[in-house]
Amino acid sequence: MNIARAVFGFWFTYVVGVWFCWGLYGSRFGRATGALQGNNWMAAIGVGISYLLVAWLLVRFVVLPVLRQKGIDDGDFTPKGNRIGRIAGLFVASGAVSLSYALKYCPSGHGQVMPLVFCGVPLVSILYTLITKPPTKESWPPKYKALFGIGFFLLLVFGWHMIGLKEIAAEGHHGAAEPNQTWKLGTAWTVLSWGLYVALIHSGSVAMKGQDKLCKSLRALTHVGEGYFLVAVVALGIYVLFLSGAPAPSSFLSTEA
Repeated sequence: MNIARAVFGFWFTYVVGVWFCWGLYGSRFGRATGALQGNNWMAAIGVGISYLLVAWLLVRFVVLPVLRQKGIDDGDFTPKGNRIGRIAGLFVASGAVSLSYALKYCPSGHGQVMPLVFCGVPLVSILYTLITKPPTKESWPPKYKALFGIGFFLLLVFGWHMIGLKEIAAEGHHGAAEPNQTWKLGTAWTVLSWGLYVALIHSGSVAMKGQDKLCKSLRALTHVGEGYFLVAVVALGIYVLFLSGAPAPSSFLSTEA
């Protein structure tokens, strides 16, 4: 029991959980798209439904009430926190939709897109924070600026190299046909929107009422579920059913592997 408390009470445990879950996201999404006859939009709708169930329904109507009953949660939603949280939710949901497009049309799939996303998102988040809340000279000495500049440059070089891999992947997957290059735009929007999401969701949680940081973060998370519902379920569902012209795969609700 003491070991379990030590492990699950340590914040880095949950960072490792994010690495694991988000690390598998690209490959699992690609498999889902294949099972849905290549319909990446339906796979994205499935992601939106999952976020609605977990981040909104489960957190808002189960987790938060239980924490309040146990005396842990003493806070509440605030207008400012709701506003920032909803903006963050719209950003992350739109980024997920554009990511589904990039994963489908990138020559090498998740092996090329996901490294670009997860290298670019922290950079956008850090740059946004540096611009909106610049650090003091005492907390941002020249040596740290130099290290940040070197790291930023190395990640840009890595990103350029990953984009260059399209030429190799194109030969193996498409032969002489020129691959659809708009996957880069989808990847770029995912990087930008998810980078802003990381910074905004933190600001939204801080703006919530209460002393417990976990409960404040969970309140902000419920707006992520709302954003996924509006963008990845409602808006994307309308597009798939009425505008895309592509039939919805019959296996969407199937549980078979």
